[in-house]
Amino acid sequence: MVIRGVISATEYGINMELKSYKETGNRRLHRVVAEKALGKPLPLQAEVHHADLTKSIDSPLVICQDSEYDKLLHTRTTVLRAGGNPNTDSWCSYKKHAAPLNHFYFRMNGKITTTCKVCNAEKERIRRKSRKMEMSNMSEMDTTPN
Repeated sequence: MVIRGVISATEYGINMELKSYKETGNRRLHRVVAEKALGKPLPLQAEVHHADLTKSIDSPLVICQDSEYDKLLHTRTTVLRAGGNPNTDSWCSYKKHAAPLNHFYFRMNGKITTTCKVCNAEKERIRRKSRKMEMSNMSEMDTTPN
């Protein structure tokens, strides 16, 4: 559910000086603002997403049904900001770039990996090289007389 427009904490009579969880009933301030705008408490599994990815109290809020949907919105927003198409691309967490979906591996559960195939191959080369160097250093230590 998207709450239209920018929700301001002061607009709903919420003190902007609230600093601790105790002052908001042990709840995050953006949840308090979303509940006030919605007019009822949020379900426990609901997540409040900052649409502009900032933690500002004046950022537009989206109420998500769960954390999976919140993660999806973060990925799609990040891809869009990187110049990609969120409908056909995903975000590679290794080199921080957008790449087409067919550049990712799909897991058995239907979800894609967080690293694209090109970056994954590079990570593997680095890992193998590092492991090879470790092994050669260990063998050199074994052959040096004490």
